[in-house]
Amino acid sequence: MTVREAGSEDVPALVDLWETADSERVASSVARHAEQVDTRVVVAEVEGEVAGCAYLRVAYVSPLDAEPALHVSHLQVADDHAAGEVGAGLLDAALGWAEERGLSTVLAGSAASDRDTNRFLARLGLGQVGVLRATTAVALRSRLLREETIAPRGLSRGTRRTGQVVAMRRSQRRLRAGDVSL
Repeated sequence: MTVREAGSEDVPALVDLWETADSERVASSVARHAEQVDTRVVVAEVEGEVAGCAYLRVAYVSPLDAEPALHVSHLQVADDHAAGEVGAGLLDAALGWAEERGLSTVLAGSAASDRDTNRFLARLGLGQVGVLRATTAVALRSRLLREETIAPRGLSRGTRRTGQVVAMRRSQRRLRAGDVSL
């Protein structure tokens, strides 16, 4: 197995791995990250076939940190390949890039619903350090406006009526079921 930076020839395989039909968007992403110093998309290749991929970026963990860290996300392995072997190869390449850059911390993110990847990362000793939540800007604006209407500033949360809370949670579940990806 070899791990290398993704190129335009890898777009069809990345479309499959990332489960998207938008090949133009994937091609644009691969080209954009190839030009960046602090990001890269890497692919694992087994016998000439793309078996997995990962997105690597250098960024600070918090505004108080003096040193950046390597963030690994979008770790995907094709169904017809050994997930542990390919995943380990991708993380080994990520670790090598972190060491080249003098980074001492590696963070790996995966979807909360991706049980296999989360278990794999836990077996490698990566502990949970936080929860990352996502929504669209429009949905967040709507919620903030609704929160202000339901519980104006100065009122405690305990003054809300139960029916309003239940309705708000129902709306949140519907929005979460929408198309929000990490």
